[in-house]
Amino acid sequence: MITESGQEQISPSLISLINSLRGYARRTADEVELPLKTALGNPVPNPFNSSVKIPFTLAEKQRIGIYIYDIMGKIVSIPVEGEFREGEHSVVWNGTENPTGVYFYRMIADDYDKVKRMVLIR
Repeated sequence: MITESGQEQISPSLISLINSLRGYARRTADEVELPLKTALGNPVPNPFNSSVKIPFTLAEKQRIGIYIYDIMGKIVSIPVEGEFREGEHSVVWNGTENPTGVYFYRMIADDYDKVKRMVLIR
């Protein structure tokens, strides 16, 4: 708003609104904590040559198993079975003893069961 003398002036109600929002303006996206979801991530790298990192996230502390299957559905490795705390984790699978081909990795948790695909190349 402009006063009679020609100067700009902010209304008291606008100042009050700005002051009430100051705490919100200081928050950044990094400070917002979103709830974790139990999830099986994508393998890194994929395709892989000898070993691959398999990331996973747990919404709460629980017992999980990660199983590696060949194209015929046979379990070829169990890189991890055990209890993990909530948060982000990963396991490395060394496939050097296995032939080139498509493999499936599966994570089973309390109320979660997911299968994904990865490719081993030589």
